[in-house]
Amino acid sequence: MNALLSSVLLVLCAMTALASSVEQRKAESGFEDTCTFITPDIESLTMFAVCADDAGNFNLAGTTIGLEECVGNVNGELVPGTGFTSSCTQINIDFITLSAVCITPSGTTIASSINLNTAISNINGILTCP
Repeated sequence: MNALLSSVLLVLCAMTALASSVEQRKAESGFEDTCTFITPDIESLTMFAVCADDAGNFNLAGTTIGLEECVGNVNGELVPGTGFTSSCTQINIDFITLSAVCITPSGTTIASSINLNTAISNINGILTCP
């Protein structure tokens, strides 16, 4: 009986540790910690980086993503989403911070910024929108 109870407890502990590890990975967002040569392009509104895949290998060809695909405007605030360029002007990128002046629903404009780590992820070496 003790051997069975010990086995069940061991399995439960292992499952708890595995679930905790998966949840921790899901909670981690962004690309800055797993990518290098991070290069924003204000002209094309893209982000280039060389990112590690799941095995830790880097594809030196790199990966590029359009910021329009990953950033939106909600009530004048830049947020993860899509389509910010149709309602924002004075767009600027400082490393991984995107800033702009965006239109609110009432028609006024406000300055807003977003850390692109909240809008872009590295999935197996490819920049994607979460």
